[in-house]
Amino acid sequence: MKCKDCLHYKVCRKWYILTGHSAKEADEIVGREITGGFCTDLSDKSMTIELPCKVGDKVYVHYVSPSDEIKETIVDKIIIHKEFTKIVFSNRSEFTIWDNDWSTYKKVVFRTREEAEKALEETENESNQRRTSD
Repeated sequence: MKCKDCLHYKVCRKWYILTGHSAKEADEIVGREITGGFCTDLSDKSMTIELPCKVGDKVYVHYVSPSDEIKETIVDKIIIHKEFTKIVFSNRSEFTIWDNDWSTYKKVVFRTREEAEKALEETENESNQRRTSD
């Protein structure tokens, strides 16, 4: 495994530069294969999931049914399973992500009301354009 595969790679590279190494030297140091105790803080970044929200976050969810609306809610629970990740909201609705494909989630759940309203407007514009071109 190489330093570049570690979760701490960027911090280590910056540390080498701050301690007097050139950027080129830092890249050579952190680009090497890690062997026999060279790094005790090695953490494989492929084993890390970065979630777009955390429990307790306020989010805005675009609900299509029964009416096309945006509702404010709180992330109540996150369930991580080997096949899916489920986000459970305080209003008892939930969103399931299969095979770590977050693309749909990013179109439905937003961090701010402004982001949600902008996305809703873009979706409506796309729908109107499709209708007029048919």
